[in-house]
Amino acid sequence: MPQQPSLQLDNLCTVFPEVESGPGSGEYAFKHPLFPQDHLTVQHNVVAERDYKVHRVVWSHTDDINPEHDTEAVVRLTNQGRGKATGNGQFVRSLKLGDVVTLWAKARFPNWANHVESVKLDVYYAV
Repeated sequence: MPQQPSLQLDNLCTVFPEVESGPGSGEYAFKHPLFPQDHLTVQHNVVAERDYKVHRVVWSHTDDINPEHDTEAVVRLTNQGRGKATGNGQFVRSLKLGDVVTLWAKARFPNWANHVESVKLDVYYAV
């Protein structure tokens, strides 16, 4: 009989961003790279705009934009504020039972601000 996936909390670990140990016992910190990661960028904020904007981003397993060959599609993705490598469907197709998806909102530099009013994340999975 095949072994069933374990969903116990002690089996969970972060894949991205990397985790480093903090100065105290049991403390840890996430290492976020300074530059955006194109394959993980969900949405850039609108710069110097005070009003909240609604963004709807849909990633699908059927996405097949190759950023190396389809420059028009890459332009459309970046104009929407998305990472240019998010249209290939790889992230969605790599998800497995038990995976946890987390959305990080962050500002890139000190004294920059990123105000997020709310986020709704729906994940649909068919077996």
